[in-house]
Amino acid sequence: MYQLLIVGFALRAPFISAPKLDCSKPNSSAEQAQCADQELAATEADLKEALSGALQQYSESAAKDDTPLPKNEDQEQRQYDTRMRRAILASHKAWVQYRAAACNSIAKMYDGGTIAASAVPSCQAALTRERAKFLRDYFVEK
Repeated sequence: MYQLLIVGFALRAPFISAPKLDCSKPNSSAEQAQCADQELAATEADLKEALSGALQQYSESAAKDDTPLPKNEDQEQRQYDTRMRRAILASHKAWVQYRAAACNSIAKMYDGGTIAASAVPSCQAALTRERAKFLRDYFVEK
């Protein structure tokens, strides 16, 4: 039993004591790839937040106004919100496919090279950053 604990700690130890990577000046292609992966993870978290915010603008629970709408207008508003959520989700699905295809072309360009490990996530991060900005600019109230 103690052997399992020792092995478990030994496997985690390099991650616990590893110095934080300075992504402003990576020293190797492995560090460049790690930095690109970190950047991608951060931009994907931001995109998730932006998409959630965009969808929230068109949720039934979003308070549009303090005064209730007449019944027919309330129904129209709910239908509009549903159409908008569907449209945002459909465009997002298409964007995910676009990002995959666009960054796949980067992978092909560097096929077999070590730079592909950082170029592809960098491509994905750049497009993800643009998508999050787009969602905020057009769909999230400021």
